[in-house]
Amino acid sequence: IFTSWQFAKDASGLAAGTPAPSFSVHFGSMSPYFSPRWDWNPDLSGYVRSQFGGPQFDAYSGAPLAFSNVVVLYDHAAVVDASAHVLYNHFGEGRAQVFRNGEMVEATWRKAVPEHGGFPERDDLHVRTQLFGPDGQEIVFAPGKTWIEVVTLNGSATIQ
Repeated sequence: IFTSWQFAKDASGLAAGTPAPSFSVHFGSMSPYFSPRWDWNPDLSGYVRSQFGGPQFDAYSGAPLAFSNVVVLYDHAAVVDASAHVLYNHFGEGRAQVFRNGEMVEATWRKAVPEHGGFPERDDLHVRTQLFGPDGQEIVFAPGKTWIEVVTLNGSATIQ
């Protein structure tokens, strides 16, 4: 059974973080030309995503892509074929950053390693990635939509 992340009823009671009005995500050496930018928009209560020099829009509604929470997960990765597909080994734990309310909170992600130790089976995919703040407590997200950026260990999220 899948258990959801925790979301606050409103954003006013969330733990404070480092001011982060804008930040860029760099996916590391495996994807050097792909660096989206996120800008906090208080009117939308979310970060607006831009890429290749301009804002991104929802193809259906035409509205800018805006998310209350943006999570950057750092993970081991490898190019697995001639088409440069990247496979992430998203089990165990690693560094994460959670952006919400115009601020960033350092975090640790954890996802249970399959008991059999091999490649994940269908049932292993139901295990939720958990995010913990510096205090060791599970992160509580701002109400609204969440976008997850997964980057290699040499990737980064740079606050402007």
